[in-house]
Amino acid sequence: MNRNLTRIPSYIDPLGSLAFVIVVLLWESLSTWGLIDVKFFSSPSAIGSTLYLLLASGKLWPHVYTTLYRSLLAFTLAGVLGILVGLLMALYRQIDRQLSVVFGVFYPLPKVALVPILMLWLGLGDAPVITVGAISALYPVLLNMIAGVRRIDATLVRAAMDLGANYSQIVVKVIIPASTPAILAGLKLAIAQSFITVVASEMISFAPGGVGLGWLVTSRGYEGDVSTVFAGLVSLAIVGGSLLLLADRFEKKLLRWRREER
Repeated sequence: MNRNLTRIPSYIDPLGSLAFVIVVLLWESLSTWGLIDVKFFSSPSAIGSTLYLLLASGKLWPHVYTTLYRSLLAFTLAGVLGILVGLLMALYRQIDRQLSVVFGVFYPLPKVALVPILMLWLGLGDAPVITVGAISALYPVLLNMIAGVRRIDATLVRAAMDLGANYSQIVVKVIIPASTPAILAGLKLAIAQSFITVVASEMISFAPGGVGLGWLVTSRGYEGDVSTVFAGLVSLAIVGGSLLLLADRFEKKLLRWRREER
């Protein structure tokens, strides 16, 4: 038998999986014995049944697609802006002095606190949610980009200059490639940050007839539909975990490719 088929993936911890199964079985048993009030704390079987019905009926998919769309668009905007602005701040001291004040003022502000004012400016729908998600995800990319550029060994830059490289060639062929690990680390943090902030914004910007996993959890919570609330939370965990797993695998493959290229 092929060993690759029987090998457990590195991201699966057998002990952690066993602990999870034990917790679920204990939770189900306590619910069955009436030691947990299922009106406020649903059972795993009821959550699984509700999740299956939501998937089979197609009612869950629009919420998943909307949250994914908002999160990925916010992440893309934050990634592009964070890399470009971070590079400029790292290379030009005057730009760094001007923008550091602006970013420093907004950094400690909880980004979801901007949702109400952005709803007034941009209206309901995708725009305020994506904007808040992008602002929140911008900081890890920006800060990692600046730190990555400033940690570059000056010997690499001097060597490129000695070989006749001009300024733009040094930036493109030396500075940006050497900053790749820091950029990837910032992007991995940003994908999680954008997802978390988008979901929180969907909950805050709750309105009748809305869409999104955050909206689903909040709206069903107001109605007392505990099983659907937990089904929404399970969906959030699966979607968010999948995004982080994909980001982690992409980072490892890209870094491995760069090492092999050298």
